[in-house]
Amino acid sequence: MSYEGYTQVLCKNGHLSCYDCRDDESPVCAFGRFESPQQWQCRCGASIAWWNDVDDTNCDSYGKVDLEIATDAVVCECPHCKNKHYSSEETYKIPPEGAGHHVKD
Repeated sequence: MSYEGYTQVLCKNGHLSCYDCRDDESPVCAFGRFESPQQWQCRCGASIAWWNDVDDTNCDSYGKVDLEIATDAVVCECPHCKNKHYSSEETYKIPPEGAGHHVKD
């Protein structure tokens, strides 16, 4: 049997990133390009604050933490083409101790 799953990652600003278990870009992957999670940077430039592994081997999302939204995404509509664009993405609250792994500075 093989392992299937992904990692939930929150930066200090609350931006969510998810990495497949086979993705070597994951900040917690010991075999990837990061020696430690502190070396990872979010797309906003912030460092990692929290991460959690989710086991999807039996399609049950074992260990998944349901994250609480801190701020909603802001969507604007282009006046010319009427396309909708995100002017800012949603952010999430860092879960309390005991849920996932908190990264200390």
